[in-house]
Amino acid sequence: MTRYTVVIPKSYLDKYTSQSNCFNIASHASLSNGESAWGGLCSESPKGGVTLDNAKQFPGNNWSVYFEFCMDQCKTTVDYTYAWEDLLDFQNGGDYNDLVLQADVIKSSSELKLTFLATARGAGFDHQFKIRIPKQGITGVFGKAGEPAPAYTTDGADYIITVFNSTLQALPPTTQQFYANTVSGSPCTPFAYQEVVLTIDNSFTYNPSRPYNPFITVFPSGQVGTGSSYDL
Repeated sequence: MTRYTVVIPKSYLDKYTSQSNCFNIASHASLSNGESAWGGLCSESPKGGVTLDNAKQFPGNNWSVYFEFCMDQCKTTVDYTYAWEDLLDFQNGGDYNDLVLQADVIKSSSELKLTFLATARGAGFDHQFKIRIPKQGITGVFGKAGEPAPAYTTDGADYIITVFNSTLQALPPTTQQFYANTVSGSPCTPFAYQEVVLTIDNSFTYNPSRPYNPFITVFPSGQVGTGSSYDL
């Protein structure tokens, strides 16, 4: 792998982006064998290849695509913190540490970038962490750069996206069975990070106070995919 860094002068951005917080970057490579290559948001197709995000291709005959970058991505922010108790009968400690996640949202005119950081897990059950979001105006679902798109389904009006397929695998236990980052004095498990990028058009409706509905699917058997389950 060869890396090459391009520095864009701030004066150039100030001149051409005006008051906008976001700008587009086109990426293209001419290869030594005479071929060309493009770079952009791709998702794996069912046949094992890749499909390019058509919404981000320049018109005409060319090999370039573009992606959008927003200056907000340079900031480290936490928009939301979600916490669950995972028992239906509420016969628990009430400390809401069965699953704790931090989340961030960056929206531009053509993308909604969602980041999730699983920080703690004090559950005896396994879970899947999912989000529900209206389909209207969403033109593509992608994972973080270089990784496949997350699994998702639809129930008609909404997309249901699985961000973490198993919280037990994402936050494995340390010295205490099942527990990660919840027991005083125990080693700290590295946080689990996941990113979802949604390409959108102008028909997408955005509510900054509730951009999506987060929930977990709980597996009382202790392992995702086995036995019965319920959503919280």
